[in-house]
Amino acid sequence: EEKVRIAASRDKKEFTTLDGTSVNSVSEVKIGNFLFSCGIDYQYEPDVEFNSRNFTEFDYRPSFYLPEHDAYLQHWELNEDGSVPEWIEMDAEEYNKKVDWVSDKFDQMDVTYSELYAYQYNEDGVESTVMSALEECNIPYEQMQFEELINKIFEYEEKESNIINDLEDFVVSAKRYHKQPSDIEEEIDKSDEKQYWFAKCGMMVLRYYNE
Repeated sequence: EEKVRIAASRDKKEFTTLDGTSVNSVSEVKIGNFLFSCGIDYQYEPDVEFNSRNFTEFDYRPSFYLPEHDAYLQHWELNEDGSVPEWIEMDAEEYNKKVDWVSDKFDQMDVTYSELYAYQYNEDGVESTVMSALEECNIPYEQMQFEELINKIFEYEEKESNIINDLEDFVVSAKRYHKQPSDIEEEIDKSDEKQYWFAKCGMMVLRYYNE
């Protein structure tokens, strides 16, 4: 019953990337946001062509499909000791069986893919782990500059005036309290994904302003 309660409460939470894609976890938000910030188009849990032919034992869709590179990034909510978070509907044994089964299926197919595990994020951080996965797939990446990132966000959010006003307020507040970008970097809440990325943008504006 406790597991059902956790799963039900989690269903009510919304995990949304910067491009408006709804995903299932904070880790997937960070993965999606990094891909977005590099200008890499992705599809989340697509019903891909090989799904019906090769993945029939489990209900499975790959986490991220990168159509321009015909590559797959598979995120697993798996801890290093083989345990899984409480909100995962499968027990650890069944989940690990699914992980091994999917890995085996991918190995049998002529596709480009890389697997990412939650425990890697604790050791290396999500961005570094995604970078390694992209390199494994021979996919070039480069994060956007500030203006390009903001313009990209505008395409999805359509809130240009609000974002500009918020950034102006950010700079004014920073100057008022004599905050430097390095001070803000230490204070931002990295667990709040949208606050984190907004603060990163704000720090870039503040650096330009100071220069």
